[in-house]
Amino acid sequence: MNNLIAQFQEEIAYGEDHFKVEYEIMPLVAISEKMSPKEEEIVHSIHLIDEQQRLLDEKIGELNNEIDRLTNHADGTDYLVAASCGLLCGLFDSFFVGEIDYAKSFEKVNEKINNYVEKKSEEIRTKETVEKALKKKIESAKKKGVKLSKEEINSFKKQVAETIKTKYNKVKAADERDGTLNALRRAIIKLEEHYQLPLDNAFKGMKGVNAASHHLDDLAHHPTFLGMMAAIMGSLLRTAILVDKNGKWHFKFVKTNPKEWAEMILPIIISGILTWILFHVKNKKGDMIDKKIPKPIQNIILLLAETPAAIKIIEIVNNWMGHLASDMAGSNSHPGAGMGVPGLFLSALKEIANIPPFNYSGLPKIVDDLYEKHKLDLRAELGYIQGVIDSRQWLPVFAGDLLVRLFYFIKKLVEEIKSGKKLKDINWRAVIPFNNRTIAKMMLLESGVFSAIDIADAAIRSALKNGTSKNPLFWKDLVLRINIVGVGRFAIALGTDVAMGAKLNRVREERMALVNKKLLYQDAIIYYNQELMWISAEKTFESINSLMDSMEQTIRLYNNIIEQIDQKWDNAEGILVVIKRADPDYYHELSKDLL
Repeated sequence: MNNLIAQFQEEIAYGEDHFKVEYEIMPLVAISEKMSPKEEEIVHSIHLIDEQQRLLDEKIGELNNEIDRLTNHADGTDYLVAASCGLLCGLFDSFFVGEIDYAKSFEKVNEKINNYVEKKSEEIRTKETVEKALKKKIESAKKKGVKLSKEEINSFKKQVAETIKTKYNKVKAADERDGTLNALRRAIIKLEEHYQLPLDNAFKGMKGVNAASHHLDDLAHHPTFLGMMAAIMGSLLRTAILVDKNGKWHFKFVKTNPKEWAEMILPIIISGILTWILFHVKNKKGDMIDKKIPKPIQNIILLLAETPAAIKIIEIVNNWMGHLASDMAGSNSHPGAGMGVPGLFLSALKEIANIPPFNYSGLPKIVDDLYEKHKLDLRAELGYIQGVIDSRQWLPVFAGDLLVRLFYFIKKLVEEIKSGKKLKDINWRAVIPFNNRTIAKMMLLESGVFSAIDIADAAIRSALKNGTSKNPLFWKDLVLRINIVGVGRFAIALGTDVAMGAKLNRVREERMALVNKKLLYQDAIIYYNQELMWISAEKTFESINSLMDSMEQTIRLYNNIIEQIDQKWDNAEGILVVIKRADPDYYHELSKDLL
């Protein structure tokens, strides 16, 4: 029945008789709807490839969008507007901004740092003095059999704090009257006493490192992440890490009290052992623990195990930061004037200079000269930043940035509306003036024109004032008049454009690889379809052979039936002769039906 093609009924009338005939049409060749295992495997493989191709099409579509974003679509109008904005803002910078008064900025920064150091030290001094005096007051009252009330304690604390504040104000007033820095000196001394680094004087006796350069050479005095790690490792291992001006590394173990060292390292050891035990138990009985103890509780237990080490690390970091504060304003022998800690820029440059092969070059010596000879410490770096802020150099740079982006936004929005799009259908990614190569190119041109005009203006004014470039003052005034923010903006714009160009090449290569992969998938589908075609051809050949066999059988059957009919017809002729003799009328009627 599986090979049944059709089935129907038909009524046939023969004289007064009616017959109902049922027909079933069967193929001469057996038809099987079930695929062979090989065909099923091929069809399944084609389905998997189709799914992979769908994913590839989605990825290629994303890459096409990314390529469009990273491709510069700026036209002549865009370049003209960007250059005009750079020119306009450059002229504004030339006539209305002027040069930076770094001396005033350095004075302002030094005052802020000195005030910060004095304020922090007075807070510590007040806290320690109040606690010490209150302790003596309570002990004295106990001896007299008297218990101090809460109001008496608060009143006593306030009295002691006022006494300390009065003494500080007297020292500060004397400094203002006599031009001294005794308030700053006592503040530095107090911070150094409170925030002691065990490796602070490890540089003594070390070749290539001196008192003036040790803040730069000692990594633990760098206000950077590497400096913090050096302070932590130095405190735990009692080992100082220094790099001299020649790029040579020095490691010095500092002898310390075994009891102090044990107090320092013991919390780390305890946390390490507890953590190791927890992980060991977790590895052995992890499934049972997960079933009985919820994940948040497990995390809390692990956190508790790490708490002793975390507390000790926090203490070390807090002490390190406090010690840096004591060194920011110079030393107690030269308050406000001695070498402070290096700033972020110089610290990072020093750390880079310490890495091979830079430490074998002249870079370490240059960094040392910037620190010792040119006094480029944290106060100087902050002074330069303060000078840039006070000079309003950011104003023309910001104005140029705003004008270019505003023009781009309006232009793209108008283009989207003119194309017939409704507000909800606007491609805002193309309209917003950020994060695409076109606006990056426009900003590069604008900032480049701005910086060119700014540098040319600074050079002309410096030449008119100091003569040729052979005069050292020419370069000094040139640097003072250059818009540092504009130069930085140009460097950022250049870096952004170069980065986008490099990313564009990578994305194009990735898309090419995916397109090639898709072509390989197409080839695979062709090969699979060819295999299915050959399987079908093989089945067709078998069906044709079966059909030929059936046709031969049909022909033989037909011949046999014809022969039988002939034989029976011959016999029927003899019967008809007999009927004709016996009943001529019936013979005549029968002849009408047969002949």
